[in-house]
Amino acid sequence: MAPFGHKFDKRWRFLGPGGVLDVNNLTEAHLRAVYGLEHCPSKENDQNSPGGVWGESARPENQNRLYPYCNNRYAPQETSPILTGSSHASNKACTLAKCKEGNPHCLNYFGQAQWESEDAFETYYGARFKEASEELVKRPREIPAGMKVWFHDMVFRKCIYQCQFASEAGKNMLQQVFLYLDLGSRTVYNPLALVKSLNLDTSMQQDAQEFCNLFLAKIDSQLQLQEDPFLRDFVKNQFQGRYSYHTTCGHCKKLSTRECTFYELMLNIRDNNTLMDSLEDFIEPEELKGADQYFCSACASLQDASRAIKFEALPEVLNIQLMRFVYDSSTWTKKKSKDVLRFPETIDLGELLEPKQSVLYDLSAVLVHSGPSAYSGHFVAYVMDPKSKKWFMLNDEDVREFSSANFDPEELIESMGKSDSKKDSSKMASSDSEKLLNMLSSKNAYMLIYSKRKIDAIPQPTPSPGESLRSVLEDNESLEKDLQKIAKEKEEVRSSFNAARDERRHLYRQWEVTDDQQGGCYIARETLEEYMQFPKDPAETGPEDKASQETIIIDNSSITCKHQKLCPLGFSKSKLVNENAMNVFLNSGRFKMETTLTRTDFCEVCTKNVCRDKLYSFFHRKDIEEFERKAKSVRSPGHAWVSRSWLSEWLKVTPLFRLEHGSVQDDPKPTSREFLSDILCPHEMLNADKTRRRLINKSAFSVLEKAFGELSLPGGDSVECTVCLDEKKPKVDNRKDVASRAASEKTELADMLMRGPRIWQMEDGVRYCIVSQVFMKKWTSFVKRPLANDRPDALDNATLLCPHDLFLFDMNNKVDFENQDDICIIKEEEWGHLLAL
Repeated sequence: MAPFGHKFDKRWRFLGPGGVLDVNNLTEAHLRAVYGLEHCPSKENDQNSPGGVWGESARPENQNRLYPYCNNRYAPQETSPILTGSSHASNKACTLAKCKEGNPHCLNYFGQAQWESEDAFETYYGARFKEASEELVKRPREIPAGMKVWFHDMVFRKCIYQCQFASEAGKNMLQQVFLYLDLGSRTVYNPLALVKSLNLDTSMQQDAQEFCNLFLAKIDSQLQLQEDPFLRDFVKNQFQGRYSYHTTCGHCKKLSTRECTFYELMLNIRDNNTLMDSLEDFIEPEELKGADQYFCSACASLQDASRAIKFEALPEVLNIQLMRFVYDSSTWTKKKSKDVLRFPETIDLGELLEPKQSVLYDLSAVLVHSGPSAYSGHFVAYVMDPKSKKWFMLNDEDVREFSSANFDPEELIESMGKSDSKKDSSKMASSDSEKLLNMLSSKNAYMLIYSKRKIDAIPQPTPSPGESLRSVLEDNESLEKDLQKIAKEKEEVRSSFNAARDERRHLYRQWEVTDDQQGGCYIARETLEEYMQFPKDPAETGPEDKASQETIIIDNSSITCKHQKLCPLGFSKSKLVNENAMNVFLNSGRFKMETTLTRTDFCEVCTKNVCRDKLYSFFHRKDIEEFERKAKSVRSPGHAWVSRSWLSEWLKVTPLFRLEHGSVQDDPKPTSREFLSDILCPHEMLNADKTRRRLINKSAFSVLEKAFGELSLPGGDSVECTVCLDEKKPKVDNRKDVASRAASEKTELADMLMRGPRIWQMEDGVRYCIVSQVFMKKWTSFVKRPLANDRPDALDNATLLCPHDLFLFDMNNKVDFENQDDICIIKEEEWGHLLAL
């Protein structure tokens, strides 16, 4: 029952039965216990506990203290004090949960670790300027994955560099992007100008296949404007291949041939198929029957036929689009196929040609779709660097070397988290024979790019002088200047950081208090927390850290009572700091403490007031529980009448009529004048109004007498005042009549009450009337609560008429018709009922 047994009230355990019952019996030992400097005196031996009354010297021992002194974990080792005995906390006993917000004698969890860490400056600097400096080097929008693939195609890059574009026409955007990627100093480039020139919606995810087709078409249209024949025919010579359809009539056996050109092959995939399997499926003869019959010119009719595809010529760069997104007839939507496709590093496609020959192609890029759905996801490019012959994964701004045989980003990330000591069993092959046999795989591959092997040396694209190159070089020069400026500012910040760290180190390395005899001052915990933390808002500080030049105000208002002393309730929000260490900082002029609180600034007045409040809470709760338990007893007859309003308030844990810091005995008694009128009438007899009084039994009455002393209250056998009863009878009869009348009117007009102020569906041939809402609200209130509201005297529509006694509203106007604030539409028969009432 006792609130003093709660874990947050250990400082007050000396209060209550067996302990202190009167604040005048408090000793200095109790005061020291409240402020955490001594263990609470035992209740049984409270009167004999040392310490004496206020002002006497306290005992020096500190056994079993509630708030031990914790070792300073950041004090210099050679000067760190060694605390012994039970008055200090061991390293295991000192924890963040126990000490930061609960122990005023522990100063170990205020951010010292961040100032002591090896990367303290980088963290400090990052909180202020890192984001701004990174913005100079990086730009947020990423380059499409397909464009990265073409950038690493040296022949394609050489072609773009050789182009001559008119800058005013905006045709040099791709050239500028390639130059930035090739020669730019920034880690990421923003291709927004190029994207806009392609008329792409930047808010939508672009499909890689659609983007490739659009981009090549745009490039080809611009290359046609070049004077150099090599450039005009570049797309055709580099990406165009040829195959032909061979259709044989099943009736006359006539063979017809139709040639087609292609810039990409679109292949179906089946689970665990190889690329060659998909190519063979592509050229496999197809039977044209039924609805797919072929019109034979020789037969002049539809005939069954067979059709086969034969390759005539293969391009220098073979783009293979995999049908990763397929139509699901059951849901009428596209879905992503997760079938695994196996493909080699080197493939001989000469078998597809007539006559057969050896034509080796090397895998140069893989475009992968990462994501579960056909409607969302992210494209990642894997590119072979032609110079180093190494693979790289290009995932937005994340570029890293890649050596696995599995082209799936999710599985790659998982494998990166495993130990490097395990040997990778799936590495890229080295020799040609190994590359032909070595199968790579992916369940997310969307496009494969193979380049025909050449004996010629790899071309080295050289940018031509022009506006695009000048723009890149100027941007590099501007970036270099910005970086130099940032480096200079960073050194200035480093200087201010060193000063800030030295200042804080000088404080927290010596700020601990080790025993009761050492001088100390109390500081609000939040003030120390704010001072010790790194700045969070870069806008509030600059490179020179103006905040370090300002005077720091130590605000102790949260732990100071109205007597300008240490508040006993705010004590747990304070921290005890070494007085000598604090004086050094106060004398430096950097700090200003408006209220200095030392170990002599314990507030006796506030402590007594808190004790009074806790004793009141304890005894009042106990009285309430005992009263309610005994009041339920059916064996004890009614004994006395008490004021119902007084009893209702007194049964609250904190009654409103309780005096501030008062005792139970200071509460108003049930015999007080303001409450006695609820029991006795002006004739000093029992009040005839039973709602204002309550009969309690003898056991419950004894609880009140124990709390307030002897009480003189009317007994349970007291007779109500006859004079008051005679005066009350007509009123009672009249109240019954009013209630009966309201019930009758409510029944007669029930439909009108249920419907409300508006009839939305008016019937033809029925007449309707309008009543003022002022009248309707008064009448509705009356029929709902007749004893609390007066009945309107007459049906009055004066508020609806103008000074000329004409109607103010036009019911043909929609606004007036729907006006529910002023008018209420009722039926004519309901109007008649209201008039009759």
